Amino acid sequence: MSGSPGRAPSLVVIMVDQLRASALELYREAARDAGLTLARTAHLDALARSGVRYRWAFTPSPVCVPARVAFWTGRWPHLTRSQDNRVYLQGGETHLLDLLRERGYRAGLIGKNHCFDEPALHTCFDAYYPVGHNGPADDRGDPDVAGAKRFIHSLGGPGGKAYAAGVSPYPVEKHGTWLVGEEADAFLRANREHPFCAWVSIPDPHTPYQVSAPYASLYPPAGLALPPYGSPGNPGKPERFRLFAELMGAQDVPDDHLRFVLSIYYGMIAVIDDVVGRLLATLEELGLRQDTIVIFTADHGDYMTEQRLVRKGASMADALTHVPLLLSYPRRVAAGGVCHDLVSLLDVFPSLVQLMDLPLPPGRSGQALPYAMPDATPRQDVFSEHGTVRGPVDREGILGHLRQMAAAGRPHGAPWQTVASGQKKMVRTQEWKYVHHAGGESELYSLLDDPHELVNLAARPEHKERVHDFRRRLLEWAMETEDTLPADTPRADRSMR
Repeated sequence: MSGSPGRAPSLVVIMVDQLRASALELYREAARDAGLTLARTAHLDALARSGVRYRWAFTPSPVCVPARVAFWTGRWPHLTRSQDNRVYLQGGETHLLDLLRERGYRAGLIGKNHCFDEPALHTCFDAYYPVGHNGPADDRGDPDVAGAKRFIHSLGGPGGKAYAAGVSPYPVEKHGTWLVGEEADAFLRANREHPFCAWVSIPDPHTPYQVSAPYASLYPPAGLALPPYGSPGNPGKPERFRLFAELMGAQDVPDDHLRFVLSIYYGMIAVIDDVVGRLLATLEELGLRQDTIVIFTADHGDYMTEQRLVRKGASMADALTHVPLLLSYPRRVAAGGVCHDLVSLLDVFPSLVQLMDLPLPPGRSGQALPYAMPDATPRQDVFSEHGTVRGPVDREGILGHLRQMAAAGRPHGAPWQTVASGQKKMVRTQEWKYVHHAGGESELYSLLDDPHELVNLAARPEHKERVHDFRRRLLEWAMETEDTLPADTPRADRSMR
C-alpha cells in the first residue's frame, strides 16, 4: 500500500463540461433504453471500482457558472446570487479553496474557470492554466495549437453554429483537453511533497463538438440510434422550451447530422477517459493514490439529440441535470460501491470537509453523501434551479426583436440564448419530476413510464393532487433554504457585474 496514514489527503477534482450521465456505458441503467449506444470508458470504470459511483447525482443548476459556484461553496445559486453565467463567485462567500489554503495546501486550476473572478484566481491558486472551448489561452508558440483553435472556431454545419461539429485535422495532443491533461500531470508531479488540490477542469465535451483521429472513428454515425422524440412543435411543453427548440431549428436538422454530432460527442468522451487514465496512473507512480481523494463529475449535461436538440437551456430535463459523480479515496472509502440514492453536487462540499478533517462553515446547503459518509441520511427528493428572467415568454416580442436585428445587419449569433435562461425550479424523486416555470407554466413527468420526458402530465386532472404536493415541496424547500449565515458574517456587494 502506497502513501502514509499520517499524510493530509490531497484532492483531485476532475470536472468536465456538459456531460450527461446517461451518455456513459457506466450509467447504462440511467439511459433506460437498451437500444442506445453509450460511450465506453475503461478508466472511468476503473475509478468507479476503486470507490463509489453515485447512480442518481444531480447538479444544483444546469448551467456552468451557477453549478461551479455551488459546487465550490456548497450553497444554492439563489444564496450565492450566481444564478446565471454572468455572475461569478461573489466576495464574502466562503469556498473550499479558502479552507484548504488556510491549511497550507497548494492549489492549481488547470482548464476552464467559469467560477472565480480575476482577483480570486491569483489568491486561490498557485498555478493557473486557462483553457476554453476553443483551446488554451496561450498557444505556446506552437502553430498546430493555434491551427487547432482556428479550426474549432470555424466549425459549422447543418443548423449553423448550434449544431457545429467536425473531425479535427490536428493531432489530439494539440487540443485543449489533452493539454489540460499534460498540465495537470505536471502539477501533480511538482507538488508531490505537499498536500494539494488540483481542479482539473476539462472544457469538453461542450460545444463546439470536435475531436481528432483516431477518436473520431470510434463510434461510426451510421450505427448510432437516436433517442425517441415527441411531435413537431413540442405540444404540451412550456412556451419557453417550444420557442427555444424553434430558434435552434431542431426539426430542420437531418438525422444523419444528429448521428454525426453524437459520434463526435462520444469521441470527445473517449479523449477525456484517456486523460483521466493518465492522471490516475501518475498518482499511482508517485505513491499518492491511497492518500488522494479523486472526484469525477460534470457541471451539467447536454441534450445530445434528445428532442432533436443539443447544448443546454430552457428546461430541467434529466439530460441537463443528471450528471456523473464518482468518488474514490482508497484510505477511507471502501471500493466497489454503487449508491442508488438521490444526491446533489452540493453534497460533495460537506463530505469533503469531513473526509479532509476541515471545519464546516455555517450556511452550507448540502448534506453528507451516502456510502462515503456512514452517518449520511438518504434524500427523498432532489432540487435544481436556474435563471433570473421572470414572467411569461413574449414570443412575438422576441421574434420581432430578432427580425429587427437581422434587418439592421446585426443578426443574433445564437438566437436560442434569448429564451434559454427563464427562471425555473425542479424537484425530482426516483419516479417523478416536477418543474415550475416563472410565469406559471409547469411540467410533470412519470420517469418510469416516460424516461425521455416527452409527455407533460401537469395539466391532467388525475394528477392534480400530485402537482399540488410537488408545489408544496418546492415552497417548503424555498423557505428552508433561505440564507442561514449569521447576521455578523461579512457580506460583499453581490450585485450583477
